[in-house]
Amino acid sequence: MESETDLRLTVEQIVDQALELLREEGMDKLSMRRLAARVGVRASTLYYYLPDKAALMAAMMERLFMRCLDIIPPCTNWQTWMRGFGRAIWSVQNTYPFTGELITVSMLDEDYFARTTRRLEQLLEGFGAPVEQLMEIQSAVQSLMTGWSTFAHARYSGNLGQVLDVERLAFKSLDALIRGWRP
Repeated sequence: MESETDLRLTVEQIVDQALELLREEGMDKLSMRRLAARVGVRASTLYYYLPDKAALMAAMMERLFMRCLDIIPPCTNWQTWMRGFGRAIWSVQNTYPFTGELITVSMLDEDYFARTTRRLEQLLEGFGAPVEQLMEIQSAVQSLMTGWSTFAHARYSGNLGQVLDVERLAFKSLDALIRGWRP
């Protein structure tokens, strides 16, 4: 029988612990059994909260993406917002260097896209440019910064860091993308 504390376990706590497990041990060590041990329940209990590992991966993706949106400072124009968004992506993906791999293996459903699209549209309204075009720009910013972040966390990044200042180049590329985009 599960303990009384199991009744107070939340999806948010499970996702937070899964993210920490990934950060500490890597994608190949993530299993529902290891995660259950970490949160102090049986693996079968996790399935009450999340139907399968795919749902866990999607929940982790959403948590990381929403964290990016949450740390963007207040902005008065879309250019500043996009820079803040790019820097937020860099920061979150630097904290969770497995994000590029998580992006490639996660299956995201229509509900995820509806929630994230709605949140983005709310954040982008009022910047004086069509939201549809700003949605395209933010997609470009996501792709650019995720690419640089994945590059920075590749297994060969130590050697790469000897010849390139990846962070400086990432932000330089971000500024060039924003300057060049005309909604």
